[in-house]
Amino acid sequence: MKVGTAAAVITPPVGLDLSGWSFGPSVAVHDELHAKAIYFEATNGGKFLLITADLIGLDTVVADSIRGKLADAIGMSNPDIMISCSHTHSGPATMFLRRWGTIERGYLRKIALSLFDVGVRAVDAAAGGDARLGFAGIPISGICVNRRGDVGNNVDEELGILHIENTGKPYATVLNYSCHPVAAHNYNNVISADYPGFAAKLIDSARGPDHTTFFTLGAAGDINPVAFHHIRYAEEYGTRLGRAVTSGLPNLQMMDSPNIASATLTVGLPVQELPEAQYLENEMSISRAEAAKLSGERAKRNTIDNALINAEWAEEALEIVKAGNQARYLEMELQAVGIGDLGFLALPVELFVDIGRSIKTASPFAHTLIVEMANGSLCYLPTSVAYRRGGYETEFSAKVYGTYMLTEEAQALVENGAAELLNTVWSELRGM
Repeated sequence: MKVGTAAAVITPPVGLDLSGWSFGPSVAVHDELHAKAIYFEATNGGKFLLITADLIGLDTVVADSIRGKLADAIGMSNPDIMISCSHTHSGPATMFLRRWGTIERGYLRKIALSLFDVGVRAVDAAAGGDARLGFAGIPISGICVNRRGDVGNNVDEELGILHIENTGKPYATVLNYSCHPVAAHNYNNVISADYPGFAAKLIDSARGPDHTTFFTLGAAGDINPVAFHHIRYAEEYGTRLGRAVTSGLPNLQMMDSPNIASATLTVGLPVQELPEAQYLENEMSISRAEAAKLSGERAKRNTIDNALINAEWAEEALEIVKAGNQARYLEMELQAVGIGDLGFLALPVELFVDIGRSIKTASPFAHTLIVEMANGSLCYLPTSVAYRRGGYETEFSAKVYGTYMLTEEAQALVENGAAELLNTVWSELRGM
């Protein structure tokens, strides 16, 4: 197998809005943000290009454009290319989140160029054919907690590790962990890659200047760090993950000459019908009055913005209702990539941990990594049970992301689609 890597610094200028809540502009850089790419080419001709970025996320149209341009430039197809954002809340606004940071279009264009560039350079860097891959899964407890108190501490604590050797030496590491990168959150409004950045820095430092560490976010829609809002927590958790890798991988399972296959599937996620016009008009009026009142009382910015988010959502929904063109579904792309006994399942959503675990359990692969916030971002994807219980993820988050709330039927559709896709890729690999 051939492998190649490339990396670039994508830290924005100080002063651009941070994203992840109503944080306002950054005031300093604590640690750099990076875009990285790793390219795999198997002896059977299968190819996979993974690009990671220390960003909150990308709008789906932006991610699709980058993948399409890369596919044309390097002779691949969109199903072979995955763009994974770490979802750091201490990074710049790079996707639409209502009132959660204004996107600076010039910077976003630079991001798109950087992701394209690292992808091309990773392909160009691939040489030889003696790369070896191995997988390990290590439980790391005490870092994450389920932030919805109605389900107990339901978490996925496995740190998935894809270990890549080239010319007999450690060459790259791909991490996968299911915990929101909000340990630093808006700590002093500094720019930071959060705990994934600290983990990568420690591993690369231990393994030498030619080593590159990549981070992919698992099913973390309802999972937060145990403690957050301070940079020291980001460093603590990143250090713990990094040391778990550098202290040795006793259960590392090597894959000899694995083949590669990939596929995508588009699933229609059913959405709830929007409220009637009179309700929306009332919501708009009440929320704007609330925002004005809070502003007069000099309330916190995020409190005022929450009222304005509700008002702007109601106004947008009202226009749709009056025009009579409500959507029935949100289209979402699922992507599956198989490398030997290891499967990747990527989704452009913030996925609840129970759905991620369900997909892993049903997967035919010996090891499956769930990658959320991949190839764009549409919404939260909660469990059907969560919709019956309510809460931020099932209600208000849809107003931040856009207009429509999903229905509780979405979970089964995604789980079934993921199982179908993973089995398709698995069967293709077995037939090679």
